[in-house]
Amino acid sequence: MGFLFFMLYVGLEVAYGGYLYTFVVQNCVLHFTPANGAFITSVYWGMFAFGRFVAIPLSVRFSPTILTVLDFVGVFVAATIILVGIHNPGAMWFASGLLGISMASVFPSGMNLIEEWIDVTGRYVVPGASLSLL
Repeated sequence: MGFLFFMLYVGLEVAYGGYLYTFVVQNCVLHFTPANGAFITSVYWGMFAFGRFVAIPLSVRFSPTILTVLDFVGVFVAATIILVGIHNPGAMWFASGLLGISMASVFPSGMNLIEEWIDVTGRYVVPGASLSLL
């Protein structure tokens, strides 16, 4: 389940960041200039970086479950704004920033959430192997 969660999350994060420029510049309704397309992509990645920075003190104050739920609410609201306001450039600007800041702490919060159920280490122990061999 954790693998599927992270696979879908990282896929969404990278796909949106990579496709955003093409969508807003070549969309028959929005027609952003190439400079504005690059800027809105920078807003997404900038808010993503800012969200990672803000998530550090928030992770001390809130549990991983609460942070993950808040992230998903933000992602859902941003996706709804994009779907409803697809013809509104202002909606795309706002939703892209909201999506970036909402998706920022999904990975670290998800790792902390998984660590509540299983012991996550950087070491792999072969099943049945003696610990003295390691």
